[in-house]
Amino acid sequence: MIARLALHDLRDSRVLWLAAAIVAAAGSFIALVPATLIESALPVTDVTSLALLAIAGTVIAFTAVSLVIVMVSVARATIDARRPTFGLWQVSGVLPGQVGVVVFVQVVAVGVLGAVPGAVLGLWFGPVFVRTTLTGSLGAFDAHAGLAGAVVAVVAVTLLICAAAVPAARRAAGTPPIRLLGGDDVVDSRPRSGGGRFVWGRAIVAVLLGLLLYRLLISLPSSIDTGGSQPLLIGPLAVALLCLPGRRAMAAAARAWTAVVPTRWSTSVLLARADVTRSPDGAAPITPFVVAIGLPVTFLAGTSIASSASGTPGNGSTSGTVLVLFGPVLLAAVGGGASLLLRSVQRRRETGVLDSLGAGLPVMVLQRLWEVVIGVTTATLVAAVALAVTVGAELAVLAASGRESAVYLDARPLLAVTGLCLTIGLIVAASGVPTIARRSRR
Repeated sequence: MIARLALHDLRDSRVLWLAAAIVAAAGSFIALVPATLIESALPVTDVTSLALLAIAGTVIAFTAVSLVIVMVSVARATIDARRPTFGLWQVSGVLPGQVGVVVFVQVVAVGVLGAVPGAVLGLWFGPVFVRTTLTGSLGAFDAHAGLAGAVVAVVAVTLLICAAAVPAARRAAGTPPIRLLGGDDVVDSRPRSGGGRFVWGRAIVAVLLGLLLYRLLISLPSSIDTGGSQPLLIGPLAVALLCLPGRRAMAAAARAWTAVVPTRWSTSVLLARADVTRSPDGAAPITPFVVAIGLPVTFLAGTSIASSASGTPGNGSTSGTVLVLFGPVLLAAVGGGASLLLRSVQRRRETGVLDSLGAGLPVMVLQRLWEVVIGVTTATLVAAVALAVTVGAELAVLAASGRESAVYLDARPLLAVTGLCLTIGLIVAASGVPTIARRSRR
């Protein structure tokens, strides 16, 4: 019965699960880049092998930050979007424990179905991408990826999605059906003990990340001489720490800066601000977008500071920068678009209410577009905070050690990635216009 329920529900709610499958495909796709670097380095015995392994370490660090944050965000949003379905199952006689089993089966199926095509495509793309970006600096070498790397990517992505989705499913399964059917937030309905474990878990992760960030900052001056990766990793850790509080913190950030924006002149702006700032689901896309924007700007700032402190101003190799940033930024941008897709599917009842109140098609369309603008702008501001923390901390540590250093900030990467996120968000928002129009005519 459980297998049949899981398969039928996957078929009936395929649009909701499509977002998670897309993110799983993107995750396994980008994971083949560091896999290619490692597999290409193993048969080589000269300095090229050491260079490839060093680059692979940096790529893995950035990829891991993007994978964990984006997978957790999208998986949680996907499960939360299933709240009414969980309520119907329980009303129909499905036990809470069985709900968790069904969701686990579905998550595994979606993870594998999404990750396998992404890994297959990555088997071709990884070697081509690595060879194109590094041949100029390392010379000709045999870039290749094998079946082992693809299998590891698929398994890792599937396990990560399961680990991220199952806690959210357990919270939903433990919520009374009447609250699930009413659309109440699962987080608010958790038992106190569960909520305490959740808060303590995040607090422990925050402490560990803070200690790691402290260690990297302390060893920063010596890493300048040895060519260590500390200047490059401090920024991603700052981004991870800012993303750790989750959707409610992002909603609070959006509420803070939109408080100065006048909304009386536009109903659509007022509705968009209310949805993003008052609903955790509405703020879900902000976290992936913070990763997409924050990783490149903090990476480039760290590179600039390290180059200045070592006496070779500049931002380093452009090809190496593209190799490190391409995968994590792509995954995070896709994750933000997937979260927006989930949100658009969730809004059937809201669309009906607005239509019955006479809001009209233009107001509902503009509301979705404004939500994208507010979300991406909030992500840009949070990324700017991460950049300020990274630059300030690194310059302070180097100044205390007696090293002269400076930072070169180029606005073009920030604008480019922000534009990418905005474009993806607007495309997803515009894709829902036909559905809004069709419902408004009923």
